[in-house]
Amino acid sequence: KIHRPAEQTIFDNNGFQEFLKISASKARKMRDNGKIAFSKDSRTGKIWYKLSDILAYLNSCYYERF
Repeated sequence: KIHRPAEQTIFDNNGFQEFLKISASKARKMRDNGKIAFSKDSRTGKIWYKLSDILAYLNSCYYERF
């Protein structure tokens, strides 16, 4: 298996939902509210996410231990 940097690792919408264990409606809300960056093919409507953007979202939700 090829290991790529987070910037080059791509998830389709289903893979993104499985990775975060979220529903399709939650993924849509995240996109609509600007919580997650994504790419969308204007012809097919297919949506992709970079792993680096998913990690940036997770970091934005991160709470340091205290």
